[in-house]
Amino acid sequence: MVLSNGNEKTFTEGRNTVTYAVIGLVVAILAYTIIVVVTNTVGSLGNQSSNSSSTQSTTTTQSQ
Repeated sequence: MVLSNGNEKTFTEGRNTVTYAVIGLVVAILAYTIIVVVTNTVGSLGNQSSNSSSTQSTTTTQSQ
């Protein structure tokens, strides 16, 4: 954009490049956020089932 020297076509191409770069950055940040949320959700679900099964075995052992 800076080097367009008043050339409308070059300025428009530069503006499009900047626009697509910003859109790409937003998509990358959203993808990272989605991965973190899904990983934390799945990880916490795995911990809950693991905790409940260990609680059940402890309860069974104590009652015997």
